[in-house]
Amino acid sequence: GGNLTVANLLGSLVENVDKVLLGRLFGPVATGFYRQAQLLVTAPMVQVLDPLFQVVVPGLSSLQKNPRRYRAYFGKFVSVISLTTMPMSVLLGVYAREFTLILLGEQWLGAEELFRILCLSVFLTPSLLTAHWVLITLGRGQQYLILRVVEYIVSLGLISVGILFGAPGVAAAFPLTAALLLVPTLWYCFRDSPVNQKVFWAAVAKPTVSSMVLTGALLSINEAFP
Repeated sequence: GGNLTVANLLGSLVENVDKVLLGRLFGPVATGFYRQAQLLVTAPMVQVLDPLFQVVVPGLSSLQKNPRRYRAYFGKFVSVISLTTMPMSVLLGVYAREFTLILLGEQWLGAEELFRILCLSVFLTPSLLTAHWVLITLGRGQQYLILRVVEYIVSLGLISVGILFGAPGVAAAFPLTAALLLVPTLWYCFRDSPVNQKVFWAAVAKPTVSSMVLTGALLSINEAFP
């Protein structure tokens, strides 16, 4: 609908603000490292989320009049997303240097720190986006547009502060936005819907714990075999 189109257009306008600011204040080298780190992080996330979106959104839409099945389907969907993206973010973050070297080459090692920071977004954002899809599948386009506008405002505010610390500060704006808006977003998206926060937290609990265990294991391996 029109609200979704407006939200997407606003997203297109906002998504390059970080790179424009970096380019003006810190030059092409810092911007290049940042852009490459961002591409490394977003590419696998898009590969995971886009096919699932095409399958899950029509499925949830068809279950609007069956709250119990909608709730169960949503919980399974969040669990699959979290089991895929949370461990992936840990792997990418712990081995940021290795992935940067393999995929970009030694000349791009300046992107390593930025890549690691942005991996925090991969841990939080995909699971959080599933809450957005509740609004979409229930036909609540106006609420979705309002949510996106709030997210853009918060993100731009944090980018404006982060730019004071250079590219790492800008990169940190994205996981910080997700963390700050996590609980408010769940409340806003789930109110008067078949889904509640209990379903969401139950779905992400095991992937979160598993990812923490994986983090400890990988860091221990790095310590034992530097």
